[in-house]
Amino acid sequence: LPSPTAAMRMAGGRTEDHAGVFRPSAPADAGLPRLISDQDYVGAGAAPPADRLADLELIMLGLGTAPSRVEEAHAGDLWLSWSEKGNVQALQEAEAGKNPGERLRFLEEPQVEIDLAAEAGVTIFRMGVDWGRLSPTPPASERERLERPGCMSRFGGGLSKVFCRSRQPPADEDQAQGVIDAEALDRYREVVGLAKTRGMRVLLTLFQNSMPPWLAQLGGWSYSRAVDYYVAFAQDVVYALGDLVDFWATFSDVNVYLWRSTCAGLWPPPPDDEVLGEMECFESERYAQAVENVVLAHSKFYNWAHFADSDLHQPRIGIAHGVAWHKVDNPLSKLGKPLRTIRKHFQFGLIDAIKHEVDWLGFNYHGG
Repeated sequence: LPSPTAAMRMAGGRTEDHAGVFRPSAPADAGLPRLISDQDYVGAGAAPPADRLADLELIMLGLGTAPSRVEEAHAGDLWLSWSEKGNVQALQEAEAGKNPGERLRFLEEPQVEIDLAAEAGVTIFRMGVDWGRLSPTPPASERERLERPGCMSRFGGGLSKVFCRSRQPPADEDQAQGVIDAEALDRYREVVGLAKTRGMRVLLTLFQNSMPPWLAQLGGWSYSRAVDYYVAFAQDVVYALGDLVDFWATFSDVNVYLWRSTCAGLWPPPPDDEVLGEMECFESERYAQAVENVVLAHSKFYNWAHFADSDLHQPRIGIAHGVAWHKVDNPLSKLGKPLRTIRKHFQFGLIDAIKHEVDWLGFNYHGG
């Protein structure tokens, strides 16, 4: 599957609204932009003065990958099991060959993609870690819940006795479980180190469409303890890779992921309840709950990295947001209200919620 190239603009710090304009300042250390302060903010509708146009050099273009698109499948790979039910056309044998789970073999042969990126002049390499690969088994308190008789779901179409979802955490909550597979984490460190030896900075994405299968069974981002599990996992990754990573993305395209999984049932894990249309989704409680948990997860990780004992020196944490601009040529069109709903709940709601807790802001634009 093709992975999008991410264009990152070093915004961050504080924003007033999604229509604001930022004036990046000069780099502070090692050619990296400093965090943006309130003095850099221009305001909605304004433009940077001519003498600051040179700051546009701080826009960095690089190459981006995602675990579910380039890594070999693992035992609990949600996307492989989803494709085996015929839900991912690009992973069918006619398109992907006899072994679609191999993808680009990025973990086994990372030098192929990394060398191509370096030869193309890329200076920042964006990659991710697969949460499901690093945390393949559930904590003990969840295991009993998952094995409870009668747990049903419509995973992949038709009823399957595998999922048991609830927003209520177990009564005997244990400490949130982080990374389990230390060997896989060591391999990620080797891959990140390889990119660094090729002269590229690394932007590491912590979540892009990949989650542990057991968490998917519990409801994914709609499950109340997903926040704690994510933060514990992210902290373990920081402890292992923090000295090598230049930029951290807590999420990438998560608004798209929540819509296509939580509501539309097009991506795993699908909803237990009825599939919702686009407008119904963005105004639904289930979507709002999932977004709320994502916002809280980002906030907790951001504040831990900046203000707790995270061992990160000047952390640069942001989010890569899936964006597209919709407009109606005729202001009297009946599409006016739906577009306002899209912009409020899908395009800008999540970003507005974390606007005081980002050091940079990335945009993923999937256009054609």
